[in-house]
Amino acid sequence: KGRKQGDSGRVRKTLNVVAARLGGLQPEDLQQAVAADVQMRKEDFDIRAAEDRRNDLEAKVFGLQDKLASSFASKLGPKEREQLQEELSALETWTCEHDAEEQSEYTTRYKDLDSKERSIAGRKSLAEMAEGLRGVCTACEKLLQDPATAAHISIDARQSLEEQYKEAMACVEAGGGHGMCG
Repeated sequence: KGRKQGDSGRVRKTLNVVAARLGGLQPEDLQQAVAADVQMRKEDFDIRAAEDRRNDLEAKVFGLQDKLASSFASKLGPKEREQLQEELSALETWTCEHDAEEQSEYTTRYKDLDSKERSIAGRKSLAEMAEGLRGVCTACEKLLQDPATAAHISIDARQSLEEQYKEAMACVEAGGGHGMCG
């Protein structure tokens, strides 16, 4: 019974299939579970993004501390260098104590620090400025001592050049601290 013999002599089986629902979630419960999963994934993403920004901030702090001891050393005066060292130390402590801040908090602090770094990197060191000024002063001195040049410039122009030369030399000798070096 339930078997038929075909033309080829093979026996065909007839199967009765009954669909039964076993377990599973009701549609409303499934929708809530999917919504909860989406929310957890978003929270995980936000946490990872905040951790990445925190790591970026820490790397910026450590990188600036290294630069402060090397390439930025000549670009900052002692007072400014000390102030930046204190700021970096405080920021390093803050990142250790605040490991669960929002991404935007780390990003804001990173951008502030990056702006300071770019500002310092763009500066010429006092030594570079003094060297350039020394070269100008040397050229000016030669010009003032040359009799051929002296014959072609007025006395007022010569006096003005001599005054500017003296001010520039005072600036070089003061290490860039003179008003003219501003």
